[in-house]
Amino acid sequence: GVNEDDVSAIVAIHNTTNERAWAEILRWEITLHGSELDNLPRLEKFRGKYKEISPKARLKMFFQDVKRPFDRHDWIVNRNGKQVRYIIDFYDGKQTA
Repeated sequence: GVNEDDVSAIVAIHNTTNERAWAEILRWEITLHGSELDNLPRLEKFRGKYKEISPKARLKMFFQDVKRPFDRHDWIVNRNGKQVRYIIDFYDGKQTA
């Protein structure tokens, strides 16, 4: 279990991780689709799906012998009225693959 004294640190790390992921998603959106954007993309929905393995994670596990991700977040972004999904897998430690 989680020690109650550690909860605030865990929440802070989780929030920072999510803020960095959102900044990275915006960077991808602007880099790849900047010329077609009417407005900055906005977050429509965010879901943690740690029990589900993404297709990319499944391939990495099978072909590259990478351990299962410990978490997965699905970000649904509104890009000019169209919903676009980003799947972010989180792994323990440094990845060699």
